[in-house]
Amino acid sequence: MVLSAKVCARLEVVVVEVERRARTDGLPLLPEVREALDGILAAGRAYRSAARAALPAAVDGSCGSAVNGPSVKVGPMTTKAVAELLGTGERNVRDLAQRGALAGRLAGRTWRFDVVDVSEYLDSRQEAS
Repeated sequence: MVLSAKVCARLEVVVVEVERRARTDGLPLLPEVREALDGILAAGRAYRSAARAALPAAVDGSCGSAVNGPSVKVGPMTTKAVAELLGTGERNVRDLAQRGALAGRLAGRTWRFDVVDVSEYLDSRQEAS
């Protein structure tokens, strides 16, 4: 079976949990399983890296450096950062998330968005126009 890098990015959380449970229970992972898990993690990291590279550097408000180039936000994005990236208001971003048009999670009373999800939303919006 072939998994896309996008699917692998989503499976990273599952892989980490499988590894944690195996360690906790003292169970060794079969070499074939270990190889498959490592492949999923590598593909997921590559997908996330490509998605981050596709986003403008100004998203996190940093200026980068001459040596490393522009930097991008790596952790969860705030409603404000997503609104700036999309060129819209924070209220519209919250509405998009509540409708399910933009994947996000509610942390208390604050929305958080994954860089990959925002990148995918931007791609789908560009394809629609």
